Amino acid sequence: MQEQRVRERPRSDTRERILNVGEELIAQYGMEGFQLKDVAERIGIRPPSIFAHFAGRDAIAQAIAERMLIRIRDLLVAGEDEDPEEVMVRWVRGLVSYMVANTAHLRIYLRDMAHAGSPGVSEYENADAIQAEMAASIGAVMQRGFESGRFRVVRVEGLMAQIFGAVLAMLVWQGWDDSGNPIPGVPIETVQDEIEDLVRSYLAPRP
Repeated sequence: MQEQRVRERPRSDTRERILNVGEELIAQYGMEGFQLKDVAERIGIRPPSIFAHFAGRDAIAQAIAERMLIRIRDLLVAGEDEDPEEVMVRWVRGLVSYMVANTAHLRIYLRDMAHAGSPGVSEYENADAIQAEMAASIGAVMQRGFESGRFRVVRVEGLMAQIFGAVLAMLVWQGWDDSGNPIPGVPIETVQDEIEDLVRSYLAPRP
């Protein structure tokens, strides 16, 4: 039994290393420059060995994208007694920080938006469920804000489109540096302030 656990551990470790190296390569070169041979070379395995863990390049990107969605969803953790406005502000500011710190996820999100509905772009198995959980969490916070008179009634999908669209546009408008990081035209704190102002304005009750 102990020998079996010893044999299984490298498989799990290798899978995580493939994902981590995949993130590094996508962050630096984008999806177009993400190659399995480079993943294998950095890890120290032969390229065919990758297929023991993933069906191919798209499957690795899928797993990385699901990581992204889970982490973004987990940013929005709120107690029922928390002020809904403070929860939303904390989430959107955290989202900006997250996207800056995880360039691979930013690039994958941009690619998926650009190719949505196109033939050959695979659907992420768990994406719909994760996004539904995220929408439900945001919807619950928005409902509390409406009931307390702090928010007006808006569609959850509309709010999420406003937030993600603004974050992506502000972070990639200036392009990418040689290391693959976005070049913001202003300090990150300024981007956070502007996204926060956008959300407050979007949710504010109208006369």
